[in-house]
Amino acid sequence: MSRIRTERQGVALLMAIMFLAALFTLSLLLLAVLPLEMRATGRQKLETEAFYAAEAGVLHALAWMETRASKGQPAIPSSSDKHKLSGSLANWKWEAWIEKIPVNPSNPEDSRPAFTVRSTAFLDKTRYRSVSVALCQESMSRFAWFEESGSEGLWIGADSFQIDGPFHTNRFIQINVPSGFYSSGKPPTFTQGVTMAGAAPNSPDGINYNCPFGTNNPPYDSQGRPIENRYRKLFGEGGSSNVLPRAKKIQLPSGAENLASEAWGSGLPPPTQVGVHPGLGSSSNRLEGGLYIVGDVNKMTLGVSGGNRTLSITQGSTTVKVLETLSGTALAPDGSVIPKDSTMIQAGDEFKVYSGLTNGLVYCTGDIKSLSGVNRGKRTIAVDVARDKDITITGDLTRADTAVGQAPSGSRDSMGVVGHNIWIQNSASFTEANPLDIYAALLGGRRGADGKVSGYVGPTDVYGPLTRVRLFGGLMMGDKDTWGKYSGGSQYSGMTLESRYDPHLANNPPPYFPSIAKFRVVSYREEHEQAAVGW
Repeated sequence: MSRIRTERQGVALLMAIMFLAALFTLSLLLLAVLPLEMRATGRQKLETEAFYAAEAGVLHALAWMETRASKGQPAIPSSSDKHKLSGSLANWKWEAWIEKIPVNPSNPEDSRPAFTVRSTAFLDKTRYRSVSVALCQESMSRFAWFEESGSEGLWIGADSFQIDGPFHTNRFIQINVPSGFYSSGKPPTFTQGVTMAGAAPNSPDGINYNCPFGTNNPPYDSQGRPIENRYRKLFGEGGSSNVLPRAKKIQLPSGAENLASEAWGSGLPPPTQVGVHPGLGSSSNRLEGGLYIVGDVNKMTLGVSGGNRTLSITQGSTTVKVLETLSGTALAPDGSVIPKDSTMIQAGDEFKVYSGLTNGLVYCTGDIKSLSGVNRGKRTIAVDVARDKDITITGDLTRADTAVGQAPSGSRDSMGVVGHNIWIQNSASFTEANPLDIYAALLGGRRGADGKVSGYVGPTDVYGPLTRVRLFGGLMMGDKDTWGKYSGGSQYSGMTLESRYDPHLANNPPPYFPSIAKFRVVSYREEHEQAAVGW
């Protein structure tokens, strides 16, 4: 028995020694792995902190740009295409560079103001991580109807309006809902949502509903609960969810100084001599801007010749003709060939050919008293809004890429018109069968409920056929105006408006068309800095 006990004790001792050896080996391995895990944990902590620091730079830059834009300032100082911001988050420092991406009117995808923001996180002066974001500034042309601020709630006739795109007012709306409207076969009054910065008092959805004879006719019950079939009749398939009261205010620009600068194409003082001046910038023969016109314009006519775009500008007894070879070569008055992607400016028998095309912007320091024609290429026509300059549309304003009467299918020839007031002159020749067609985003007004887009009735009251206007685009205005004169509830002069929204104007607006203080992220990329590879 003693020998057996001794053998068992020997086996136990051997197993104990082997177990201790295994534990020792595991301990050594653990000691070897533990620093790696600690370093990995440290790296993960640094990565997370660096990401938040770089992200803080992007968010700060975005808020800074939107604040400037809300004050009517350019998103970054116009004296430079780059701007630097810096700050800190806990122990980290960040540095954000904002860079403007030049507008390229010939490419529909590049027609909104665009910027890149690249924010880099630093710790003890060492670069660790960067975040790059591409931003597009939203355009005023995204609205089918925009009213900055009327003196009271805006009245809308449920059966006389059809607004088939985004609608916004900085006040609130009041809707006349006639008897039988909810059961009628009429289409919805709104189709893509209504946002209002204000709200009518004692209304569940911020809208005041009435019929012309004072009978209350809302789309909700006595407890304020939505009656969705009524809401869908007024606001489309989204029903009550398509109404948003107390939304953020959106303001018109206070002027058009940035448009003047882009048209002139140079930081140098613009010309003061009456006439048409090409935006040469720092060049003597290559266009870097648009067209800068000093003085009133009696008549401006857009046209197309051989696929190229033309513009005729009359000031007093002088007419200047502009030809841009967008599609191919053309012949100059002396028989010489004008190369493709060139611009000829002709006054009388004298002409000059410049290399390059305009940026699509035509800016005038005075009034444009007559505007009409066929547009080719993306274009914006603007006047000095801050000095109360107006534009009067006197005839059809159509597009070369779209059959008259049809909705646009693209953005190639989109157009914007910007003035303090935009008047549409009435004419008995534009009837129900032969309407006045306008293909454009029309912006009339400036910050502070000033200016409008309206039909021009004239100094005397005229009974007769009403002018019919057919708009394919959008209406943006400081205040809604009456498009005619009324007696006993019936219109007897002026014009009627049929407005159809062009959704292409939202993503691909006319060049340099005024923007709102809102930026949309279109791409996002994270980067590890080379200096931080050895984390």
